[in-house]
Amino acid sequence: MDGAVDRLDALVDRHKRALSIIGGAWFVVGCTIASGMVRVPDLGIVSNRTALLIATLYNAIWWGYFHPRAEKRRVERLAGKAQKLESGNVG
Repeated sequence: MDGAVDRLDALVDRHKRALSIIGGAWFVVGCTIASGMVRVPDLGIVSNRTALLIATLYNAIWWGYFHPRAEKRRVERLAGKAQKLESGNVG
């Protein structure tokens, strides 16, 4: 499972700016819709309840599962690199 977390972390790190822009836009759009400034057409597929469920699941997976594991793996990788530098095994 650590390999999957490492690969996903590398992907997120490579696209950090784009993901930040998307996250900011998602927040702004969500706020304007919730405040009633923008009316969203009823698509039938995505109701308010479904949109809330999707956002809740995303945040639960990101903050509850992936983010803590990715942070832990980053610390482990940095500690391993520091240990290699101290022992003289660069590479």
